[in-house]
Amino acid sequence: GEQTAALVDEEGPAKPRGKEADKPAGLALKAEAETEVPDGPTEAEKLEMLNIFDTLLFEGKYEERVQVGRKYHAVFQTRSAAEDLTISSRLDAMKFETLLAYQNQSSLLTVAYSLAEWNGEDYRDMKVKDRYKVVSDLPSQTVVVLSDALGKFDAKVMAAVQYGQENF
Repeated sequence: GEQTAALVDEEGPAKPRGKEADKPAGLALKAEAETEVPDGPTEAEKLEMLNIFDTLLFEGKYEERVQVGRKYHAVFQTRSAAEDLTISSRLDAMKFETLLAYQNQSSLLTVAYSLAEWNGEDYRDMKVKDRYKVVSDLPSQTVVVLSDALGKFDAKVMAAVQYGQENF
């Protein structure tokens, strides 16, 4: 259209305007090429991963406070191998008609086993069946948000374990 035509003169593509006009052609591309994206974790991230790995090995679990939305928080704890097996066994024993039903039950169980605190309420001393009741009474959208946050927590812990195995 007219705007495109205004950007191209008879000699070819539009010439740079403003600050770009002062730079020799190709300099902007060279600057972009020299900007390197860091390969791997920062020093602070490496230290955090090693601390998570160390905590798992020597304390047998890891907990972390996670911001959920602007004003809410949860504290998640890692699950034991026995707890993960229990979750899997319970899911295997249930007959689901849809994938959605399976995913919902998986989220409820996983959050119930992992949720140590929710907005200042401490669930550490509750039996899992009581935590399950608390979680299942939450609005389904809240469970989805908690499940997503838990997934990020689990991924972070797994990355820390992998990094720790290679660098501890």
